[in-house]
Amino acid sequence: KLEKASLEAEVKKVQETCDFFQENHPNGYCIPEGMLEEEQVKYMGRPNSYSG
Repeated sequence: KLEKASLEAEVKKVQETCDFFQENHPNGYCIPEGMLEEEQVKYMGRPNSYSG
């Protein structure tokens, strides 16, 4: 029983990975590499960065 539960947990983890970069974070948490933390906040703080 324990093995099955942990296997299901692993599958769930995989499904939570980012669709765009296939990295270990949920969608919406993509941060381009090399960005400073301050820039990350600005980047994530824009509600609609593609509408300009």
